[in-house]
Amino acid sequence: MAAMPFAAHAAPEPAFTPATLVIATTDGQSHEVKVRSARQLRKALQPCFGKVQCEEISVETCDRCVMTAEAVYGGYLLQSRLGPPGPLYDLIDDRPGRQNSSTFSLKDLTTIFVDYLTDQKTIALAWRDTGQI
Repeated sequence: MAAMPFAAHAAPEPAFTPATLVIATTDGQSHEVKVRSARQLRKALQPCFGKVQCEEISVETCDRCVMTAEAVYGGYLLQSRLGPPGPLYDLIDDRPGRQNSSTFSLKDLTTIFVDYLTDQKTIALAWRDTGQI
């Protein structure tokens, strides 16, 4: 009996919540992209890793269901509102050795956005209520 050839199967991507990604860059440009997969999200964020920096990046899944990152010295501050009339939260890095850090690298930010849209938790986060509705 002849051996069956080995066929590599890619692991299926986790379920992804379609979203609107809005990016504002330091050169005054702003654009909106509909993303339907983690790959599309990563591709849309690639320009942020180049010469033009991204000042603000937001991912919106429904009216007032949004995660927003604002560029600050040393990384990005991240806030989230999980639906009308949900409260606004600051996201804090809760990984060992980074607890209470409120800034995230662009690489971490990309992972957090993908996690948000695939309901995964790769990076440990703490949520601090801002008191705003």
